[in-house]
Amino acid sequence: MWHYFPRTYKTYAACLRKFQYFTRHQHPDSISTEEVKAYLTHLAVNKKVAASTQNQHFNALLFLFKHILKREKNFSGFEGVPRAEKRFICNLVAWYYLKFTITATG
Repeated sequence: MWHYFPRTYKTYAACLRKFQYFTRHQHPDSISTEEVKAYLTHLAVNKKVAASTQNQHFNALLFLFKHILKREKNFSGFEGVPRAEKRFICNLVAWYYLKFTITATG
């Protein structure tokens, strides 16, 4: 048995449902590596998800192929997949907060 938190299973299930919708409900045995690459590219380019979200979807797919379908050797070659950009919104908000705090007190 794998030792993941229950929330991880729920998140992976949600990611896999989205992947299933993307592949038009194909059977997992018929899904190729190219379709997985296309999905990860779709997340980064079309959906513009954060890098952590794309990584989460990748890990959910890896879990499916490695542990459930036992197709780990077919799950490789993702070097050409565009990566989602990291977002620095939290750092920007913290910078504004510090700027206005220092301005107000100083």
